[in-house]
Amino acid sequence: MLEKNQFNIPSISEKKEDSMEKLNVETRIAVPEEWEKLRDFRLNLLDDESGNSYVANSRQVREIKQRTDEQWKDILFGKDKFSVLALKDSEVVGMGRTEKKKGIWHLYNLGVKNEFRRARIGAKLTAIRLNEIKMRGGKEVHTFISKRNVPSLKNAESFGFKRVKTLLGWLKNLMILDDVNNPITTKRIEEILNER
Repeated sequence: MLEKNQFNIPSISEKKEDSMEKLNVETRIAVPEEWEKLRDFRLNLLDDESGNSYVANSRQVREIKQRTDEQWKDILFGKDKFSVLALKDSEVVGMGRTEKKKGIWHLYNLGVKNEFRRARIGAKLTAIRLNEIKMRGGKEVHTFISKRNVPSLKNAESFGFKRVKTLLGWLKNLMILDDVNNPITTKRIEEILNER
């Protein structure tokens, strides 16, 4: 029997006949004691070979890799901050972090391990974060997504995010959700959280 925030997803396989096999992946808000698992997963994403870009440039990669343990703890958890994770057994296969700045919530670092992609884990992690923002009384939510990251752009749009042109860089798209409590977003959150 699955726990509240567990769901079955099809395994990702090149063979179509293997795609019916189910994986039991737990998705939830992370606890501060899991900061090392989240750090290690995030660092592994920087070296991802799938061609997806999780940072804008090599300077950012260097800065991320040089963070101290205290900096990692502060980035992942704290006042108006929380992180989410997806676990297969005890292995982190997905994560995202969320932070409130100047009254606006921001979604950062959504990433899923390559062999678990296209299994709706990103949608589940997004729904958990948006639901938590609602529970904390939040309204407006922003995220930046690379123009090349079509699955993430479509995921955000499915929750009601709108693209906004920005001068912050040619690879980034600012996406804004004006009100996390709007009916489209609320319905999508409920659909994803109730999926099995």
